[in-house]
This record gives sequence, structure tokens and C-alpha cells, in this order.
Amino acid sequence: MSNAAVSVKRPARQNFLCLIIAVYYSLVAADSFAQSRYSAPVRNQQVLSMLHLSWYPHTPPEVSDTGWQLSSSFAVSNTYLKKTFYTIDLESRELRLAYSGKFSDRGVFSVEFPFIWRGGGVFDSFIEGWHDIFGLPQGGRDSAESDRYNVSGINSDGSRFNLNHSGFGSGNIILGYDHHLINNLPFFGDATLEFELSLPSARKGFGHQQVDFLSGIVTSNRLAGLYWSLGLSHIYFSDDNIAGVNYKNSHFEAYFLSGIKLSQSIAFEGALSAADESVTGIPGYGSRQFYLDLLLRGNVTDLAAFSVGVRENPGSSSNSADITGFLGFEVDL
Repeated sequence: MSNAAVSVKRPARQNFLCLIIAVYYSLVAADSFAQSRYSAPVRNQQVLSMLHLSWYPHTPPEVSDTGWQLSSSFAVSNTYLKKTFYTIDLESRELRLAYSGKFSDRGVFSVEFPFIWRGGGVFDSFIEGWHDIFGLPQGGRDSAESDRYNVSGINSDGSRFNLNHSGFGSGNIILGYDHHLINNLPFFGDATLEFELSLPSARKGFGHQQVDFLSGIVTSNRLAGLYWSLGLSHIYFSDDNIAGVNYKNSHFEAYFLSGIKLSQSIAFEGALSAADESVTGIPGYGSRQFYLDLLLRGNVTDLAAFSVGVRENPGSSSNSADITGFLGFEVDL
């Protein structure tokens, strides 16, 4: 997916989300449909999760006859989590550039370059005003100093972590390979195996210093104007400690995505994703992450497309970004 991110907090906004979901599923009844060919990467925007490899909702790649595609995403995330044993208060901006091409009739190779900025940011007062307008809880934002950077805390063994690397840095380069496995499974449709290797190429404090590996399977199908994709992956971390933060060596992630084309050039998608526990040893941090994505995709030309959307944490979580807005652009070369 391609993308930009901002954080907001809970209860009253859930009514707004329910309305969006209801509108979305009423649109599913429309007859016109063609699956979007594009999915630029927007990975987990929670700062501790950004240090390692994570997955994202997408449809399997469909590279055009040109054989090559360039995709990009931009995300701006503002997060405030003030808990007993840790504080996560920052704004981050992430640009990802991905280049993919046909490896064979069934295989697609890709390489992805992330560039990250994080610091105090400028959106704290905007988010507080947004909360006031819609009657949303501030979650302690209104009593905290605005636009400051602090990612630190205490582990259960008494050791401390402090992600004090603010500013600009390059993330971990990701190599990917997707292999189309089988067609026309009942309900699931086509099946694709996916593999990703995250290299120890990041600036210190902006990623892991050893290799991460992902293996997954994605299925995709379409029926009566609706298309959907279902994915399950296992991710292995070689680097189990970054800046004092402890990570499990392996965990699972999954998602369900569906969408419908609203016109010849516009498609609407929704996705639910979940990640098993990856950060460990921080009291009260939470064991799982859940996200809801809603986005529009549009074709600029036959070879170029854009996407714009929002990612929400639909539950009450102490370990995830609340709201992420994202933008992206993709072009066949």
C-alpha cells in the first residue's frame, strides 16, 4: 500500500467508524467491478514495530506487460501513549520506494527502500482540537507538553529502554519474492507464496542490525463485483534487542482485505489486519495489534495510479498507532 499517518484516540469515533463500514458494505452491492492492480507498501507505523519487518494488507502483485513497476508510500504518524512503565510521544514520517519486476511467468521480485524522520512534530495541537470538536478523549495529550519527542520506559526486569535517535535515517532495505502457486481454489481463488528478507542496512536506531525473514501465503478472488484477499505470514527476527527494547524471535501476522470498483477509475477498499506479540518484557504494553484500513484507489492513466486512505486501531490498545492517513503513487515502467 502507499501512504501518510496521524494519531487520534477512542470511544466516540467508533460510531463514525461503524458508519463508514456500513457505507462500505452497502457499496458492495454495486455491480461494476474490476480489481485494482496496485498495492504500495504501508507497514506498521507504531514506532517500536517500525524497527523490524512487518506485513501489510495487499492483493498479490500483478505486474503489467512492461514487466516493471515503481510504487511509493508516504506516512505521517503522531502517537501519544503515556503509561505507568513507558511513554511513546512522537511524530514520524516515512517514505517508502519499491521497485518490482517479473522474475518469471509465475514470479515477481521486489526491492524496497524506506526513509524515516521522527521527532516532536507539529500535529499535537491539531489533534487536541480534533478531539475537542468530536468529543473524543485526549488520552492525556492536553496535559502534556506539545510537539516533544520521548520514546522510553522500563522493562519487567528493571532494565531501561530509550529510543533517543530522532531526526532523519534510512530504514532496512527489503528484498521480496512472490510466487504464484495455484489458481481457482474454492472461495479462496488464486494462491501466492510470499517471501521477504529485511537486510541489516538501517541507520543505528532506525532499524534492526541483523536479518529479518518473512514467509507467507496470500489468496485472492473476485465474485459479483467484490474482490477479496486473505493473508497469513510468519516473521522471524534475528535481532532480539534494539535500544533496550526486547523482541520475540518469531510471531504471526494476518489480514483480510476486500474492495469494489466504484467507477472505471476509482476503487474502494477495506482491510482488517492483526499482529501477534512481537515486543516483550514491557509491563502493560499489550500482546497484539489490530488495525482497520479504509482507502480509495484511482487510476491516473492506464499505467499510473494513486491511493489515499486511513488506518485506525479499532480497539482499545496500549501498543499501536491510533490513526494513520496515507498517500501513495504507483506507475508501470
